[in-house]
Amino acid sequence: MEKAPLPRPLPHLETLLGPDARDFSSQNWPNEPRLFKAEPKRMDWLLDAIPRDLSQLSRYTRLRLRAWWINQNGDFQQTQLTQENLQHRRPEATVVVDRLEEAFPHVGRFLRSLGSELAIPLKAATASFYVSNKNQSTRVHYDQQEVFLHQVEGEKTWHYSKCEEAVFPDRPNFGPSSASRDGGITLPTDLSDFETVTLLPGDILFLPRGWWHQSLALSDSYSLTWTLWCMNKAEQLLEQLYPVLREEASARMIASPANDINWDEMKEILRYGLAGLPHSD
Repeated sequence: MEKAPLPRPLPHLETLLGPDARDFSSQNWPNEPRLFKAEPKRMDWLLDAIPRDLSQLSRYTRLRLRAWWINQNGDFQQTQLTQENLQHRRPEATVVVDRLEEAFPHVGRFLRSLGSELAIPLKAATASFYVSNKNQSTRVHYDQQEVFLHQVEGEKTWHYSKCEEAVFPDRPNFGPSSASRDGGITLPTDLSDFETVTLLPGDILFLPRGWWHQSLALSDSYSLTWTLWCMNKAEQLLEQLYPVLREEASARMIASPANDINWDEMKEILRYGLAGLPHSD
């Protein structure tokens, strides 16, 4: 009798999510939020090497620090932080430390392994710290990527709900400036029907793209967002087409000005590329 294949090892996903990692990866995970309750210290081996002090982090040239807040009109604003202006930032601002995967190689290796275990083609995987004072909140919005919201210290409440109008969005929606680029979708004002969860240290909330969410720090909060920039079908098609098209001389010609494109010629090039792609069995 033929033996059943052994389950694929998921060491990094299990480190992040705990015992439910395998069930998560086997489900249609990119489409539904999920809460993971876990031990607060399970990621210390990775996080302990990263300074928590903002002035120390500001000395890392590969990191990007920014402060963002909601102004009196309810609009989202942000500014870059440097060693010079860090101490003079607005008291109501949340500080975001981006590009941890670039400054700390072990974080980058962890993220790459995470993406490979989920078996989804990624454009990128990034990690950011969010440092919030008690009672600081975010404006309701949705993103164009999948995120694991990992509470490291303190407590934070999240409200979230699916945006039915946004079908696999490829751009975020933070308000009027971005709504016009995303089909005119406006921000919700009534969050009474949203799901609500409070994250304690060690807890993780997974949110797919296109889900409205808003947070409130119940105490001084230190959290980490693991972001997966999953490739969509259009990007995957273009990635597969390009090496095929490079074999066609007409596709290697210098491009025409945008207002002088010969679309019949372009369609012929595209037909060549599509014919050269592999066929499913």
